[in-house]
Amino acid sequence: MANPAALLLLQLERWRVSPGGGVRNTRLEVQGTDDEVLRQTLIATGYLRDIEELLAGMDAAGRRTRSFRSALPRWQSWVLAYPHSWVHAIPGAVFDSDHDLDVLENLADTLDRDLPSLGEKDRTDIANTLDDVRSALADDHSLPLPLRQHLNGVLRHASNCLEDYELYGDFELRTALDRLLVSVNAAGTASKDPGRWQKIRENLIYPVMVGLALQIPGSISHLGEIMP
Repeated sequence: MANPAALLLLQLERWRVSPGGGVRNTRLEVQGTDDEVLRQTLIATGYLRDIEELLAGMDAAGRRTRSFRSALPRWQSWVLAYPHSWVHAIPGAVFDSDHDLDVLENLADTLDRDLPSLGEKDRTDIANTLDDVRSALADDHSLPLPLRQHLNGVLRHASNCLEDYELYGDFELRTALDRLLVSVNAAGTASKDPGRWQKIRENLIYPVMVGLALQIPGSISHLGEIMP
């Protein structure tokens, strides 16, 4: 299960800054280039967003989240290296807290128990549906150019999330598929061949979107918000 707490834990363990060390040099040693440091930092901010969404779902279900919410600002600070300099040495163990990692590990373990894994068949269903969108987009010249461009971008991001599933995780993939579903609905309205887009929409919703929603607390109600 690529849950965001487990993914963030793995990254923060790699980004521990020794006393007197610097954030940029530490992350360069791990990631190799400045471009990859920035890319991985942006991905880690996505984990933080997903954790907040999960905690909101746990709150709504009456679950205990106090220790996780207390640690969340420190995880955010660690990812962004705020308010410290990325270049200069960091005094003391600012981004090297065993306690913060222990709390994050507890959350990761909780989510592992709560959220089933996205299986190989699920990924195959998603990949096949993305292929259907790609094919329909190539064939349907009746779509307005701005919509075609938007749909291409949304499709590319969903494909990236699926191909790098172990890096992006379920929540980023679900968000990408949310956006894709909205775009497919728009294509069905604008197209001269709405039936083809309606079929793709149905394939996205059943079993792909519903399957993901059943795995993620609070997502059934969210799915209702984006379905026409």
